[in-house]
Amino acid sequence: MEVRRLRTGVEGLDKLIQGGIPEGFFIAVTGEPGCGKTIFAIHFIYQGVLDNDKSIYVTTEESRESIIKQASQFNMDFEKAIQENKLVVIDALMGREDKWSLQSLDLEALVGRIIEAKRELGYGRARVAIDSISAFWLDKPAMARRYSYYVKKVLSKWNFTTVAISQYAITTSLPYDQPILVRISGEARTVQIGDLVNKLIYGASPWSMEVACLDWKDLKIKWAKPCSVIKHLYSGLIYKIKLQDGREVSVTRDHSLFVVRDGKIKCVPTNEIRIGDYLLVPAKHIDEDKRVGNLIGERLQHVGEYVFSPPRSTGHLLGNNGELGDAKTLRVEDMDVRNVLGVDVYDISVLGLENFIAGVGGVVCHNSEAFGWGIEHIADGIIRFRRSIRSGELKRYVLIEKMRQTNHNRYLHEIDIVSGKGLTILGPVERRREDLSLPKEVFKKMIESRKKAEGEIP
Repeated sequence: MEVRRLRTGVEGLDKLIQGGIPEGFFIAVTGEPGCGKTIFAIHFIYQGVLDNDKSIYVTTEESRESIIKQASQFNMDFEKAIQENKLVVIDALMGREDKWSLQSLDLEALVGRIIEAKRELGYGRARVAIDSISAFWLDKPAMARRYSYYVKKVLSKWNFTTVAISQYAITTSLPYDQPILVRISGEARTVQIGDLVNKLIYGASPWSMEVACLDWKDLKIKWAKPCSVIKHLYSGLIYKIKLQDGREVSVTRDHSLFVVRDGKIKCVPTNEIRIGDYLLVPAKHIDEDKRVGNLIGERLQHVGEYVFSPPRSTGHLLGNNGELGDAKTLRVEDMDVRNVLGVDVYDISVLGLENFIAGVGGVVCHNSEAFGWGIEHIADGIIRFRRSIRSGELKRYVLIEKMRQTNHNRYLHEIDIVSGKGLTILGPVERRREDLSLPKEVFKKMIESRKKAEGEIP
């Protein structure tokens, strides 16, 4: 049976996915800021205009005028398409009172407005780009998967092919010595995050180990497989946050932790956390002297048996009208800040969950791609954009991580953004995907200098 596909409009990209995105698919486009996601979405929608698809662009982080201007820089005339009733641009940022604006980031209102736009554009195949969908759950990350599923379910009934952009920041990282709770060969232990990431980068199989995370559905600690890691050089501020029971965690300034404010769990960058805030933590303390201590006990196979305890004297009710249930929180007692220059920092993403347990004593930490996983888990395809600095020059890359019904290319490709033309594929990258974090020559020096010093994780 032939698969009907929609062209993306990006020169060279359609060849990587057998001609285009399968009709009716919900595609997650993820990556850090500045790596080409918005330009890809503009290409996708303008190609829809050229192919007579009913085309809708939703902008949550720029104004309608800004998107139209960006498109014109690549010779894509959004303004003309709007005038000819071939395109609707829904502005969810400026809060205007016009027909194609949203006054607030309400997902049901957005879906309703998209369907209304489809009715106005007329019957036929439709495509929509939402840039970005993660804006709708920035203060309630636990809802990411549910919201994504709702959008996918409703829009698929209206014959939409959807491109949903999701943001994350590569600077959300921890220093080398931060403990992380893992299970290796059936035994639970704490390992420095730098050791763990190095093992994965240098060849250890991610399927031989698991990471402890918080499951939002039942607020239990559970094991999950690591799926990607980030290691890069960092210059800037590192915050050591100390909690009232002695727990502490050190993170870079932009790393998000889970803070309870106004009775809700919110993802807050570290530099916005203040003394007196309450952070989300496991109910039991990780005792490093006993490797794992009383969080899960010696060699316990089922971390999920330990439920977050209800708040007591230091606790705080969590959730919106009980939506997320109760969990233990601890007050921030003190913060130390230090400036570092060119140190290695690390992060890890896990399958299906958006956090991991790290720090002395245990703190729930956001992972590097947290805004992606709610959407990626239910997506029919995942197109991931990356960026790095090579010899002082910004480089951008794209990887097709998933595309159902498609024998897609599995190699990382370098891309470029050309004035008057837009996003183009330059060619495949020889290095491994994980090698993007540091140049090859730096990796070589690090391997040589640390080979003897690093102990093997059994």
